[in-house]
Amino acid sequence: MERLPAGFSAVDQTQAVAEVIEARIWGGIHTRTADTEGAKVGAAVTAYMIENYFRPRP
Repeated sequence: MERLPAGFSAVDQTQAVAEVIEARIWGGIHTRTADTEGAKVGAAVTAYMIENYFRPRP
């Protein structure tokens, strides 16, 4: 089993994003709304990129 970095307990990407959001809020870097909306935008951009740019080579 792979060791996780100190202070990191996420087992999947969704949980990792949630941990980062909490850390940024508690650290005073952002508000919850800014981080949750940013995560939504990031997920939408990623889905678009995968759908439109990452295609198998002929």
